[in-house]
Amino acid sequence: MRLGTYYRALMWDKVGIRAISSVVLDIGGFDGYWLSQQPAGTKVCVDLSPQRKYDGVTYVKADALSLPFSDGCFDQVFAFDIIEHVDDDKQFLNELHRVTRPNGEIVISTPHKQIRIFPPFLTNWVSKKWGHYRANGYLESEIRKLIPQDDSAEFLYLRQLFLRVSYLSLRFLWGVSWEITKPLVRAIAYLDTAFLNGDNGGIVVYITRRT
Repeated sequence: MRLGTYYRALMWDKVGIRAISSVVLDIGGFDGYWLSQQPAGTKVCVDLSPQRKYDGVTYVKADALSLPFSDGCFDQVFAFDIIEHVDDDKQFLNELHRVTRPNGEIVISTPHKQIRIFPPFLTNWVSKKWGHYRANGYLESEIRKLIPQDDSAEFLYLRQLFLRVSYLSLRFLWGVSWEITKPLVRAIAYLDTAFLNGDNGGIVVYITRRT
């Protein structure tokens, strides 16, 4: 299991991000851990290299820029910290829009463009380690320009202060033993939801497909 996957699963539960519909899609879900914890009906996990690990999750190997699904076939679509990795972010959001049913929900997350970890001078180096070669993250204004015109969007800003301050130490400990490190990550996720709003962390975008 990845550190980011586990931390985000804790955060999303605390802020109320859940897959609860009949047919849901998680893009970039890797091993399907988060999706496996959800009460949704049909659960589909798409990844470039999916790790088939959990019962009740359908795994599909595919590129998010060309999803192998028909139009409007999902009630909810999720893509956590994926948009900053793709080559064409406009096409990415168009694909999410295409496979979501009218009035369905799309939820994406991304680091804020001004994200800073501790110590700050290592931010760009860590960002490259995360695979953010095209962009460290996004501003709200940049994301709004990418969203299909008729769709509506709401933004939640995540400070993620305690994760950013402790990330390098956590990453080291996770590599030694993720089972031992889990309680510490749970505590940090709890603190980050207690002091939720603020820049320099992440952004969650709730998009409703209107047409």
